[in-house]
Amino acid sequence: MNYLEVKVPVTSANLGPGYDTLGMALQIYYRFKFEKIDGEILEINLKISGDKNYDLQDDLIKRTLNYLENKIDRGFKGLKITEELPFLAGKGLGSSAAAIIGTLVGLNSLYELGLSQGDILSMAYEIEGHPDNITPALFGGLNITAVGDRIYREKLHPHPDLSLILAVPDYMANTEEQRRLLPSRIKMKDITYNQSRTALLPFALASGNWEMLQELLNDRIHQPYRLAETPAWNQLVDQAKAEGAIGVVLSGAGPSILAFARDREEEIAETIRKVWLEYGVKAKTVITGADILGAQVTNFNSKREDNDEC
Repeated sequence: MNYLEVKVPVTSANLGPGYDTLGMALQIYYRFKFEKIDGEILEINLKISGDKNYDLQDDLIKRTLNYLENKIDRGFKGLKITEELPFLAGKGLGSSAAAIIGTLVGLNSLYELGLSQGDILSMAYEIEGHPDNITPALFGGLNITAVGDRIYREKLHPHPDLSLILAVPDYMANTEEQRRLLPSRIKMKDITYNQSRTALLPFALASGNWEMLQELLNDRIHQPYRLAETPAWNQLVDQAKAEGAIGVVLSGAGPSILAFARDREEEIAETIRKVWLEYGVKAKTVITGADILGAQVTNFNSKREDNDEC
């Protein structure tokens, strides 16, 4: 096999109360192309969909590739990798998890390495350091994770009537900087508040208990401290709910936000854009649903049949 393509879903972590525990895959995709080329060159390109193309080295793809070389004691040369991102990195949409999972899945298939999904998950966790984005990126659906001597996880399928409105503003956030905003001490009552909602939220999402879900999306541990970086948060939530949204959460560390709905998706999206625009923030909104398949090899052959650059 000389060429293949991989798609990895955009992921949204935390989903309100489930800090570093819950993550969901969306039907929006990071797309990768892997091609064996002549010589000993390793070429990595990064392209941003809807923006000009950036011929940049993707350090995370290279770091993942180097990790795998050391892990299995073999080299990968004569290889061209292209990643197309639906949004710029730094938007709270699992771009780092996608780069890691996409690289591992692509190399595993292209070179027939025989790695299992469990192998890929363990390797991705060693690189990423937390499981909330890598699990839905690999497996799809809504994932609940815990880390002990290994990663423990369960996957549920969100209810098919659920719609998701993703709003991506025109500014970026750094995950590590956002983590530094969090307090070193948390009140016991706030821990209990979040634990109870994290435990119930996956079942409300899967069963379609929308009334319960509206309450369970609330959080006291991380969002209140990160919202200083999100203009007009209370106004965004209140007006989105007034238009019919079940709830609104930060996607990962932000700045993107995710609204949950059953109908009136266009109205909710327009409201979010208008509120942010009042504060000088332009946002792109995408109405989508939950991906339940995760990372997939979508096209492969032993020899390219065209001469187009990938």
